[in-house]
Formats: sequence, structure tokens, C-alpha cells
Amino acid sequence: MGDFAVVARPARGSLQTAGMDREPDTRLGEGGEQPAEDDVLPLKDACELFERDYVMRAVQQAEWNITGAARVLGVHRNTILKKLAAWGLHRPGGNENQVAS
Repeated sequence: MGDFAVVARPARGSLQTAGMDREPDTRLGEGGEQPAEDDVLPLKDACELFERDYVMRAVQQAEWNITGAARVLGVHRNTILKKLAAWGLHRPGGNENQVAS
């Protein structure tokens, strides 16, 4: 038999308790309401929420250096710029009409 790695499922809330600085959790939905913690989001919404949090964590760790964040994530910097624009996010203290560059 082959060797298999065992992957443990992280404890609930482990990302929040890991000292991660991130934007407030803005769940997808009409009116901006947040589902209860036990609610299950549709897979598409959950994937989009995860992607947004993951990209934002990389951008914040790179201190909004988009090229550095893109390098860590393994994508082109324009991909991150397009996602930030689609999410309506911009560099803190920057002009809301201008996307990070």
C-alpha cells in the first residue's frame, strides 16, 4: 500500500484565532445580512468568500504590495487588481475611486 498523508480538519474559528488581521467578514447575500454561524452557504458563495479572505490576507501581509502578493499567490498582479476592483476594495487611506496598483 502507498503512504497517505493525514490531513486534519482545522477547528472551527481557527483562522480567526490565529491572529490573522483581515477585513470584517462580509457574507454574500441580499441586504448584507450575515448568516448564523451554523448556516451553510451555497458552494459558489462559500468559495467566493474564501477566495476574497485568502487574497486579502496575502495583500495585507504584503503591505498592499500587489506584485508581492501576486508572487506569493502564484498569479499575475492584474488578476489581483481585477478582483480587488470587483470586490470594491482599495488600499487603506487611498482614494476610493482608485484601485491599488
